[in-house]
Amino acid sequence: MRKMYRSLFLLLLLVGCSSSQPVVNITPQVVVVGPSNWSEVEQINPANFPDPPVVTDKDIVHDVPEILMTSSADDGVVEEVEGFRVQVFSSVDRIEAINAEESLRRWLNSKTEEELAELGLLSSSEVISLYRQPYYRVRIGAFRTRDEAAPLSEVMKRRFPSTLVVPDFVEIIH
Repeated sequence: MRKMYRSLFLLLLLVGCSSSQPVVNITPQVVVVGPSNWSEVEQINPANFPDPPVVTDKDIVHDVPEILMTSSADDGVVEEVEGFRVQVFSSVDRIEAINAEESLRRWLNSKTEEELAELGLLSSSEVISLYRQPYYRVRIGAFRTRDEAAPLSEVMKRRFPSTLVVPDFVEIIH
């Protein structure tokens, strides 16, 4: 019985692997493409296709509101960008960081709007306290570029010697 199953399995395997059509050897055909230099065959004269004259005296009429044309439509829009802040203090001591923050707030409140504007600050500028283990950091300002933050950094170095300009995500008002 077992021998019969083996024979039947072998027969089915051979029948399954056989082909119904004979094997044919196909040789590739050579395809001829047109000439490689089309200028020998092509007969186009560019003089038959003159360029139309350019009209320069037309007025452009559009229905775009004037506020969009003056690019003042985005005034007051707040955008978060990769910018810079001035870091005035960094320490592992929380009490020292709180004292530095209070000192910076007093300094900020003692300045006029014009003095703050010269340093690139608004009267509504916030003093930012951060804790990233293990350091407490006190920062001020929101600047697009390092160069914009430089004047404030120079002034802050007189009060806080460890002041530096650091990259941060800042909100810029257009």
